Amino acid sequence: MTEKSLMDQDIQECPWAFYKEMRDEAPIYMDPQLGCAVISRYEDVVQALRSPEIFSTKHAFPKFTNEAVRKIYDEKGHGEMIAVLVQDDPPEHTRFRSLVNLAFTAERVQKMEPYIEDITNSLIDGFIDKGEVDILREFCMPLPLTVIADQIGVSRDDIWKLREWTNAGVAATVDLMASEEEQIALAEKIVEFQLYFADRIEERRTNPQDDMITDLIQAEIEGERSLNLPELLAVIQQLLVGGNETTTNGLAAGIMQLIKNPDQAEALRADPSLYTKLPEEVLRIESPVQGLFRMTMEDVEIGGTTLPKGTLCQVRFGSANHDDRRFECPEQFDIERKAAGKHLAFGSGIHLCIGKMLARREMTVGLRAINERLKNLRLTVPEDELSYVPSVAMRGYTRLPVSFERR
Repeated sequence: MTEKSLMDQDIQECPWAFYKEMRDEAPIYMDPQLGCAVISRYEDVVQALRSPEIFSTKHAFPKFTNEAVRKIYDEKGHGEMIAVLVQDDPPEHTRFRSLVNLAFTAERVQKMEPYIEDITNSLIDGFIDKGEVDILREFCMPLPLTVIADQIGVSRDDIWKLREWTNAGVAATVDLMASEEEQIALAEKIVEFQLYFADRIEERRTNPQDDMITDLIQAEIEGERSLNLPELLAVIQQLLVGGNETTTNGLAAGIMQLIKNPDQAEALRADPSLYTKLPEEVLRIESPVQGLFRMTMEDVEIGGTTLPKGTLCQVRFGSANHDDRRFECPEQFDIERKAAGKHLAFGSGIHLCIGKMLARREMTVGLRAINERLKNLRLTVPEDELSYVPSVAMRGYTRLPVSFERR
């Protein structure tokens, strides 16, 4: 293979040919810029995800070493963000997951569909008479932002602050692309987040509400201590990222697939039972989280290659979800695909996304409303003029300008 990298802009824009090249020729590919082993085949990704004792999450996530950055956290905020949930390994991960599960319950999510429908239709009402809109900014972003703001007990007036803090959290803790100067700016944003939510947490301690912050504060498991302030801040940050960034990108990807596949959009309207399958195929074919890092804790053989202890890896969900060894005609969008639900967009094993039920529900409700209420949905710019946010880990548009008519 020629030397290519997940850092290359052209690959981040359209990675599918590179993914196939890796899977066919070098399923464990040493990325020359990232300095890590990219795991690209479905079965190998599953092996890594289900072997957390060998493929560590905690040891793989980047930590700020810049003294100026650390000083910002210590002097202005509540210290550097600690590793929890998606950034942690057992036994600490088990404790965090168990406590957060008490707040992120299936019962809470199941009751939310009418409420999500209300937010969805209100957002569409706000632009349906315009005939043209950046649907990313006016719909895909505010829908999950509003939902997660309500669930954690934050004013809807502050949803765009949540977006800024989410972006900073992703860039600081998931990607490896920030320069030292950019790390300082990210740290300032994360300190803003810390101070804001430290106040919200203190308010809930004295005045409990029916929201996730209160549930997280009150969460108790026999034999385990409750979450302290740094842990609460780290958990809330991850809930923000999972609660809006990935769902935003999933909604935008779904709208693009409806535009590109009008026959399938019509099939959905003819048979609404298919809407529950729609998010699965969207997540498989686009994978809003393209990959995350792991570190080998011992020598391990995977994909016919032996990785020494201490090897940084990229577990590439986006490639696994296009593996023709697992999915027939993987580049084809098919809402009736039987195996679509086997995708790895939510991960697998102990780090399976804690917000997957909510993300699926938001995508189902949101995409259904767009498809049922708008017609002649189309891009107002050529598709090749759209671009993606630069990221090693995430995949999401920078804008999505569309025109339409009221159905």
